[in-house]
Amino acid sequence: KVFLFFIANLAFEASEHDLIELFGSFVNGDLPPDATIVRAEDGRSKGFGFVTLSTDAEAQNAINSLNDTDLFGRTIVVRMGNKRN
Repeated sequence: KVFLFFIANLAFEASEHDLIELFGSFVNGDLPPDATIVRAEDGRSKGFGFVTLSTDAEAQNAINSLNDTDLFGRTIVVRMGNKRN
């Protein structure tokens, strides 16, 4: 299974690399996190994105640890999306 997270209230300067680094500290297995920031046609961030993790334990730990925390001066929102097989 793959656990998808919705990450909201991202600072415009936040990158996919920043999210991978942030969520990477919760990975216990072999599959690293993947991240996508949704961007407008001009390439500017829309302020939200998605991250995937591979286990339920990683997912719960990431939500409990990262929701309502600061990233580049903004309080991010971390919510569970859909589980994908």
